[in-house]
Amino acid sequence: MKNIKIVLGIALMILVVAGCSKKEWTFEEEAKEWTTPTGRRNYEVVPYENGFYYVNSQECLTYYNIDADSSVVLCEKNGCSHGGSDCFAHIDMGEHVPYVSNHRLYFISFDGTVKIAGRDNIKKETAFRILEKEQEKGMSLMLSDSILSNRYLYIVAKVSDYKESEDYGTQTEQIYQIDLKDGKETHLATIESNEGRFSLVSAKDGVLYYEWQSPWTEANTIEEQRQAERAMTKKIYRYENGQAELLRTIENGFLVTANDDIGIYYTEFLGNGDMQSKDMYHAEADGSATKIFSFPEGFSFGDKDGKIMLISVGNKHMLYDLAKREESGQDIDWDFDTQMIGAYPVPGGFLAPKEEREDGIGDGKREELVYKKYQDPAREEKSTGK
Repeated sequence: MKNIKIVLGIALMILVVAGCSKKEWTFEEEAKEWTTPTGRRNYEVVPYENGFYYVNSQECLTYYNIDADSSVVLCEKNGCSHGGSDCFAHIDMGEHVPYVSNHRLYFISFDGTVKIAGRDNIKKETAFRILEKEQEKGMSLMLSDSILSNRYLYIVAKVSDYKESEDYGTQTEQIYQIDLKDGKETHLATIESNEGRFSLVSAKDGVLYYEWQSPWTEANTIEEQRQAERAMTKKIYRYENGQAELLRTIENGFLVTANDDIGIYYTEFLGNGDMQSKDMYHAEADGSATKIFSFPEGFSFGDKDGKIMLISVGNKHMLYDLAKREESGQDIDWDFDTQMIGAYPVPGGFLAPKEEREDGIGDGKREELVYKKYQDPAREEKSTGK
């Protein structure tokens, strides 16, 4: 088990190309796997090869190699103490842990500024800015979700069309696809801010899965929370080649994940007002649904990568293989004080925020990640050469 200090409370970042990049970037012909968002938690981590990127307590980008059990600050500046803004690995306020694609690191800021660096040379260069022309005309932009898959960046942006006669102007949420190769920005969808919110689910090259969720109803009592659960609606869309198709409407439950390889998984709420689920379903192509498993006492689940999900039922924690539709047979010994709901899959295990509590009780500030290993047959086969 490995404790890794990180910087918390960083908001989501996003990548953009304004079409003014002067370098010719090379890209793979196709992405190898489906990509999922990395910024929905109170911390950020980007799995890559045999480890993951994270931000350490000095606000410097660091890579942890799982096999070597070691961390390296990504800075080659001579004499650098890796403790200030002059460090090449320093993550500026409003930036996020970078996306890694085609041997490059992509850093994205709140305002849509995108910086790029090579994996071996962390010194960043400003490449472009999302919707730059619109922002120059007075449009306010704040990124709230993103996915990068090979040459395509997908973003959700909160947009305000500010007018001097109004306090805020028109506020919307918009989804864009940005082609990093030629800088083309394609608008996919728009909703008014009071009509709900968008979330990105998964992407692979030119295909994007995203969801719309209805506005959350304010609830102050258990009964109101139950009513809010029953009123929650999600719509799952698949976008490709300029067309968005509504695939599924989910009522009274959560979307687990969705992509072309495994389809759509979703849950149905238990109904106790605690946002716990009781059943998980797989949406079939003919519109029907297959119940995958059921826990009448209720279950919750951690973050997922479209392959493996971590399920918690009471004090028992287990892994579920979404592709095989079966439990892995492994019980996870969650023997530390962590936020299991925030657990995120990385090679060979999960990362979860460890909650530090003052005086042993109360709400503490999450300042550490705990790496919890599990038996990963794919990694074992690779290491033994099978």
